[in-house]
Amino acid sequence: VRNPLKGFILPVDLSYHLEKGHNPTDKPNYIIPNWTFVPFTPAGYPTIRYPNSNYEDQYDLLNKNVNHGVRSDNSEVPNVDPGHPSPSKIAGGSHFASLETTHDAFHIIFGGPGGHMAYLDIASFDPMFFFHHVNVDRLFALWQEIFPDGWIQQNIDFNGTFTDEMYTTVDENTDLTPFRKTKTEFWKSSDVRDIESLGYTYPQTQIFRKKPGKLVGPYAIRVFIDLKNATAQTPVTSPNFAGLVAMWQKIRRQIYEPDGVNATTGLIDSKTIFDIKADINLVPILLDGKGISPKKVGVNKIEVFSFEHDKVGKNFLVENTGQYYGSKEF
Repeated sequence: VRNPLKGFILPVDLSYHLEKGHNPTDKPNYIIPNWTFVPFTPAGYPTIRYPNSNYEDQYDLLNKNVNHGVRSDNSEVPNVDPGHPSPSKIAGGSHFASLETTHDAFHIIFGGPGGHMAYLDIASFDPMFFFHHVNVDRLFALWQEIFPDGWIQQNIDFNGTFTDEMYTTVDENTDLTPFRKTKTEFWKSSDVRDIESLGYTYPQTQIFRKKPGKLVGPYAIRVFIDLKNATAQTPVTSPNFAGLVAMWQKIRRQIYEPDGVNATTGLIDSKTIFDIKADINLVPILLDGKGISPKKVGVNKIEVFSFEHDKVGKNFLVENTGQYYGSKEF
């Protein structure tokens, strides 16, 4: 069976013929078109990533760009400053860029010159487009949990669109044309703010709930399993240490994935059976190492879920069939 994620074979011509040499039918002398032109894909040809002169995928370049980054001469960019850069150090937009910038960068990096994902008009024909966008949706959902009051602000659309005039006021109630909610109504941003109202959610937004913090960070909450007497002095090298969440400011919810959870399926291992109230211990710690109570950082309750084999209804809404393991209040 041909890997359906490798590419999509076009049933009809996509875009328009370019000058000789710049069309896939010119292989093995295919020349990648200029960025200002949308590549032409004839019917029967697949979507592609980093095409060579024979109109074949160059996965070595794809992997280098996705994982490391390469220069124009294909040499790798060295990892001279791993980790998050200091806010005082100019290192691209990594410490203040928006999620949209991250989204855009992946399109360019994954498609490469001549690759479908890199071109706005044809990106959605690459099967990876949908994986990319559901992940953006997941990342945005996590951002919403951290900043529940942040949302679309009223602004002026200077450029306009096919349906909206230039210099019009836009906000969360502006129609998102051409996406129809009904025959007479378009979707609005306000309609999709709460993903749970749309019938789905993500495990990471459900596992650990936290009230608006009473304490402004930075601080960390260490999680210990089956160690009731854990304190700020208990080392993280302890076999009972399951992980931590670090907080820089007031946060409503955070994520905790204990050992024994399969990272792919989200299932709690069958051997991992514990008493939620007795065996889970949270130890909030300040930067100076001093321990404080969960209530002081706004934690009043934790809940443990697992998610397995979600069913998809006829409207592509996910029905959660996971198990609820219990809760503990502080």
